[in-house]
Amino acid sequence: MENHIIFLQDFAAVMVIASIAMLVLHFFKQPVILGYIITGFLLGPHTPTILGIGLKNEETLNTMSEMAIVLLMFSLGLEFSIRKLRQVGMPATVAATTEIIVMFITGCVAGKIFGLSIINCLFLGAILATSSTMVISKTLADLQLLKERFAGIIIGIAVVEDIVCISLMAILTSIALTGSFGVGLLTGTFAKLGLFFVIALVAGLLLVPRLMNYVEKTEKTEFILIIALGLCFGVALLAESLGYSTALGAFIIGALIAETHGVQKVEKTIQPIKDMFSAIFFVVVGTMIDPVAVVHYLPQILILSVVVLVMKTAACALGSLLTGNPFPTSMKVGLGMCNVGEVSFIILSLGMSLNVLDKSIYPIGVTVSILTMVLTPFIFNRGDRIIVLVKKFIPKSIMQAIGVYINWYQQRGKVEQDISVLLGRKFFIQNVINLGIVTAILIIAAFLAEWIVPSLNSSLVSTLVLNLIWLVAFIICVPFLMSSQQNHAALSYLLVSERIPERATEIRHSVQRVVSLFGFSCLGVYVTILIAALIQRDVWKYIYILVFIAALVGYLLRNYFNRIYQDAQIEIETILNRTAPPEEKKEKELDKSMSILHNDTRVIIIQESSPCVNRSIRDLNIRYRSGATIISIDRDGRMIISPRGEEVFQKGDYVLLLGNTDQLNRAEQLISGMGTQIFEI
Repeated sequence: MENHIIFLQDFAAVMVIASIAMLVLHFFKQPVILGYIITGFLLGPHTPTILGIGLKNEETLNTMSEMAIVLLMFSLGLEFSIRKLRQVGMPATVAATTEIIVMFITGCVAGKIFGLSIINCLFLGAILATSSTMVISKTLADLQLLKERFAGIIIGIAVVEDIVCISLMAILTSIALTGSFGVGLLTGTFAKLGLFFVIALVAGLLLVPRLMNYVEKTEKTEFILIIALGLCFGVALLAESLGYSTALGAFIIGALIAETHGVQKVEKTIQPIKDMFSAIFFVVVGTMIDPVAVVHYLPQILILSVVVLVMKTAACALGSLLTGNPFPTSMKVGLGMCNVGEVSFIILSLGMSLNVLDKSIYPIGVTVSILTMVLTPFIFNRGDRIIVLVKKFIPKSIMQAIGVYINWYQQRGKVEQDISVLLGRKFFIQNVINLGIVTAILIIAAFLAEWIVPSLNSSLVSTLVLNLIWLVAFIICVPFLMSSQQNHAALSYLLVSERIPERATEIRHSVQRVVSLFGFSCLGVYVTILIAALIQRDVWKYIYILVFIAALVGYLLRNYFNRIYQDAQIEIETILNRTAPPEEKKEKELDKSMSILHNDTRVIIIQESSPCVNRSIRDLNIRYRSGATIISIDRDGRMIISPRGEEVFQKGDYVLLLGNTDQLNRAEQLISGMGTQIFEI
């Protein structure tokens, strides 16, 4: 009972003092976060108690902080969107990448100069690589600049920073827990993190939107709240059980819910709880500030603050310049990003919970973050004067060179993009995702085998269960491997058709077959090596039988598997595009080159009743009547790449088509006979 009373007293103290500090800071037009941090500082163990009120129970503080971090990262995920990541554009991506690399290296170098260990240097680099989305958004909104081009780049940089910092937290956690740092460890961490993202995103995009859309239809606020929080803490717990931080799981599920129709209702429902726990989190941050330590490390704090202001501005401005933005625009991007954000507090809390941070990191990191956040609106308001001043210090020859480069880049951007390159990129990305899913399925099978089989008493039963697990895994992999093989065929067509003249037909087809065979061989080698690395000895004697059964099932149900894969792909694409603003859906002048990225492939079997049987491609003219393109025909195991007009369809042919959803549907109707009236001449 005493613990409950202490918790209630601490909670009440936080709410009362935070409300007073928030009102004071709001009156002076300062970020509300500062009010929360000041509250924590006043109530913390390093300051005298106020009227007998103080936060002295460390266990209570840790509990409130951990819950707050989960909800904060969940809210950050709700504001994040996978579609936004696709739309941030090259300027924001390049600027964010440049800034993160520069600031991470800067933090590591500064930590080394301050005499910190390697793990502390890495944490300091990650802290400096963040920026305050809250401060940036509020500053742009107050100045009514959200519609300006540089504002869009700034918001895009913040989006990219969020996802990179989440990944950095997972990597730092792995390094801190293992106590070692090397290329092998880093590669393994990246691989496991990538697999976790792939599994979570693919499974989540297919399941979470359906669940949340169903909950939204109930129109009951408590349903939305409880289901959203259940998903939040459930995935956070799953991430922790897999060796990642709860923050990563909360962020991912928030990003998945952000792709649903009802994300606005979820945000509105969760907002009061998020605000309350945000206040608690930043109060806890304030309790850890030791004024004696701040005074002791004041030189390092001031030096690092100046370095952050200068280096962040320069790095973001350079990244923006590299993508052809004018110098004033690039400088405004840099000035808007010259702070260390609230995510740095989460990274600090992570380091503290892992017991790897030096005692000097916390006061330095928190104080630098507070100083730069306070200075950002002041600096941005005087952006025009700063730009004029900076221009005076840059030699005229360099400014002329920048102008020439910007002009060249902008002219280069007006050149029409090569459609084959865009398509090739699409097929390549699909193959990478397919292989990631196959890898994840086989790893999950290996995990289940190690978890379930040892608990079985009978050797016969354990052998049967073990083989059943791997058989099911192989069958599930079939549609992804089939899709990869089709993409290899399409890629070989694109690679060869653009480089070998059409008149050299025989050479063209021979090279296409070689390229397609090479890609398929690489796929087979990768899967073979993966199976060899994961499968147990008890299964090796049955491996050929299992693979044969899986291949047979895949062959017999290939049309069904293709349909499932295509439906899933279409559904994911629909989810990713459904929240696009109306203006983004308007027709564009370069419709051919822009829409090509949304094209898909589909395999259609020629049935005996099909009107296509014994008719040539030229006679049917499917390309003209449906808009879809025939990439290849699979006939009795022989692949006909880029078939010519005189090629005659036969019963049992597998036709690989390329086009958007409507075009593929029209082509399927024509081939299946549902649209036979269109064939009449």
